[in-house]
Amino acid sequence: MKDMKKDEFLEEKLNSYAEGTETPNVDLSAAKRALFEEQLRRRSARRRMWIALASACASLVLIAIVLVGILPSFGGSDLAPDHGAEAPGDSQEGDDPQGGETADPQGPTEAITFSLSAAETRAAGVNELSEAYGQSLEKLTRLGLSSNINAEYTLYCVDGEAVLLGTELLYSQHGRRVAATVYTDLSGGKYRAEELAEYDDLPSKNATYTFKKTFINGEYACLGNFTAQGTEYCVSVESSYEYAFSSFMEYLL
Repeated sequence: MKDMKKDEFLEEKLNSYAEGTETPNVDLSAAKRALFEEQLRRRSARRRMWIALASACASLVLIAIVLVGILPSFGGSDLAPDHGAEAPGDSQEGDDPQGGETADPQGPTEAITFSLSAAETRAAGVNELSEAYGQSLEKLTRLGLSSNINAEYTLYCVDGEAVLLGTELLYSQHGRRVAATVYTDLSGGKYRAEELAEYDDLPSKNATYTFKKTFINGEYACLGNFTAQGTEYCVSVESSYEYAFSSFMEYLL
């Protein structure tokens, strides 16, 4: 831009000099022609520079397009499946994905069933349960320490091993009698009482437990089932107070 202004300034000065000079022997046409040619060269140089820049940009765009088309074929497992490779789960039976052989996985172990009436039973106290099972039974043993609740604990044993705890509770809520029974699995799912089969398919469910609610002889009779920290709980509550069951389940959970 400065060169153009300089050229125009020189041309103006030369023209004014030529017009204001009466010396007939001075011929400035050659100077003007040289100035005009210099301007043409500079414009041509600028044009070539812009053409070269545009060509370089076009080349970069072309290279980027080619790379986008090529890259998915190199390690592009995140972009498209490799139909030539064996998919997980398609390996032949008995073959390890790494090439070795593995044993067939065993299914879940079925629980050993027993009858409550045929099992060995014995009464247990709060202190014994607290020492043997600690915090895992804390909410149940805490009820046995309340003066307003009558709590009885029974251990069911198979081959001398305690596999189930039965907790019988009797208390008053809003002036209404509440009778509750809680069966707590102590075997880690190894044993299951036949009498608890009715808890397997309770029809209703909320966010934390399944349940069944009926009305018998003027009282609500409810069953509930849930598992917490790997321990199954089967709960039954009878009371004329409508919310006795839900409030007791809320306490246990």
